[in-house]
Amino acid sequence: MRGLRVGGFDALEFDGFNGIRKLLLEGLHFRQATALIKDDLVQLVVLVLQMGKVHFNLFQPFREFIVHEMIVIGLCRKAKCDFTGGVSGKQNVKLTARLLDEHVQRLRACVLCPAMHKPVVSGGAVMSKVLLVGQAPGDKEPIMGRPFAWTAGKTLFKWFNDVAGMSEVQFRASIYMAAVCRCFPGKKPTGGDRVPSPIEVQTCSGWLKREMEILKPELVIPVGKLAIEQFIPPRKLDEIIGRKMRVTYAGHEFDLIPLPHPSGASPWHRMEPGKTLLNQALKKIAEHPAFKELS
Repeated sequence: MRGLRVGGFDALEFDGFNGIRKLLLEGLHFRQATALIKDDLVQLVVLVLQMGKVHFNLFQPFREFIVHEMIVIGLCRKAKCDFTGGVSGKQNVKLTARLLDEHVQRLRACVLCPAMHKPVVSGGAVMSKVLLVGQAPGDKEPIMGRPFAWTAGKTLFKWFNDVAGMSEVQFRASIYMAAVCRCFPGKKPTGGDRVPSPIEVQTCSGWLKREMEILKPELVIPVGKLAIEQFIPPRKLDEIIGRKMRVTYAGHEFDLIPLPHPSGASPWHRMEPGKTLLNQALKKIAEHPAFKELS
């Protein structure tokens, strides 16, 4: 590869992986004489991705220009380059796992909503192409340290065990469990759990959007009206349960198969047409290619 200028100097020739590493290390010394600008870095990123077999640590010489890994990904998007295009499969999985682990650590430390009750409830950094989105934890989930840990969870996992043959342990280990809000909202003065405010929902949506960017799920399962309405306009459950829809959220396109909330407070899923529509939805989930790959 000849005649390409990267970081203000001529990249006359590259010898595969070692050549790229040499270029990056030379860049470490070159920056002492001249500053790299973002457009130069875009060229460098694109070049590295095109050459393949790249480990992310090779970008370490440019840490003072790259405050966070996602800046590099953003630059790749600006250059219309697929970030994973030049990275080997194993390296891409390792990078995604690291990003997800860091994301969950930041999520668990969140203090953005003062009226919410800590701790943050998370199902952990489960690498999956299937993402379940609940509404918000109840009062038992923070104590148990996991989502859907009480009565509604028992019902939810029974649904999947009966239709798909997936136990609760298997479900938690193979599906990423998100939620509209990740903290217990507290109780209403009149009794029952408080519904998160629109501001709380909006504030917490940043975590879900980031999970979409990292995991790029092929199937999303929203559970309950509040979760469903994050992806599609409000509609009656009769019109959406039992259907598979193609939707886009946070710039990512995927299949959406909604479920009713398994709470005992609502009899919808225990009577017709809810009972039949729920069964149809669960069968569609069990037959989805992304779900089948979990087994």
